[in-house]
Amino acid sequence: MTEYLDLAMKNYYDKRHQAQGDSVALLQRGTPSFLPKAYIAPVKYSLPEKFGKEKWYMQQALLDEYERILPGCQPAVQPTESQLLEQAAASGARWLILPEVTAYQLPNAKAM
Repeated sequence: MTEYLDLAMKNYYDKRHQAQGDSVALLQRGTPSFLPKAYIAPVKYSLPEKFGKEKWYMQQALLDEYERILPGCQPAVQPTESQLLEQAAASGARWLILPEVTAYQLPNAKAM
């Protein structure tokens, strides 16, 4: 079941990325004016090499979740840390989110 969900998620993001790359018009959610804006720094990943191929899918799922929880959020592209506060303030955001994803394999865990 886990493998099926993993493949279904990858298929969804691959097809969505292809559609966006082919300039297919996709629905964009608007920002309700009464909600505070959030500026999201790029995710800092600290992952074992075996997760390298999964990183892009993790990014897509995380961005979707941000949009669901914080409609109209503005994910940063690749600014340096010193630029983040300045860019967040300039965008009119109320929140600056600094996400980090870290994974460790436990010594007694079975290999994937």
